[in-house]
Amino acid sequence: MERGLSMKRFLLLALLLACCSVSQAEIRRLVMVTATPELAEIRLSPRDIRKLYLGRAIIRNDRRLIPLINRSDPLLYQIFLQKSVLMSSNSYERFLLAKVFRSGGSRPQRYDSLQQLIQALLHRPHTVSYMWAVNARDEPRLRIITEIWRGNIR
Repeated sequence: MERGLSMKRFLLLALLLACCSVSQAEIRRLVMVTATPELAEIRLSPRDIRKLYLGRAIIRNDRRLIPLINRSDPLLYQIFLQKSVLMSSNSYERFLLAKVFRSGGSRPQRYDSLQQLIQALLHRPHTVSYMWAVNARDEPRLRIITEIWRGNIR
């Protein structure tokens, strides 16, 4: 009887600990954002986002979208590349360099600071970028265009 009761307590404790560890996993949302009012209602498909960041022209409301690269958080950048561009960081950088050398033009502007990125979005019309939804909600002038990814981060 004693052994069966202690086994039940052990299983209950194990279950409780498992539940606690699952709840500690943080659910994050990666979203595309803009500060341009005319772009607030547009929708971008995953294919559109990939094309945009690979240098193809994406037109919405008669305006060419201007992608900005958010490098303020290494994990955010890696998830974006994996889920949207379908490349590793090294492959993406090589692709951008080769594209510039082959056909001219310029790479999307890159921001290592979230505040600088937000300022660029606020002051440059038709720009779009990606960030954590929690950061987008902290700036009321930004509009979430679409969700790119949702998942747990431990």
